[in-house]
This record gives sequence, C-alpha cells and structure tokens, in this order.
Amino acid sequence: MVPPKTEYSLTELGKTFVSIVKSLCKWGEDYFKCNYSIIIKRNIL
Repeated sequence: MVPPKTEYSLTELGKTFVSIVKSLCKWGEDYFKCNYSIIIKRNIL
C-alpha cells in the first residue's frame, strides 16, 4: 500500500527565516574556507 502524498510549505512567518538561514550557511562556508587547514590539522571533521 502506498502512503498518501503529503505536501509541506512554509508559513509567511517561516519564510522570513529563510534569509537568516542563508546568511548562516554563507558564514559557515566562509569560516570553513578561512580555517580549512586548522580544521584538518586538528581532525575536527
């Protein structure tokens, strides 16, 4: 038996959080690029 298809969407309030999450992702990418050698040296990953 196949479960029914469910669709999800963000509320208007949830959509206001998208830009914050994108900013955090950008910060993480920049941090990783700047600190890659330290991260590898300390075996953090």
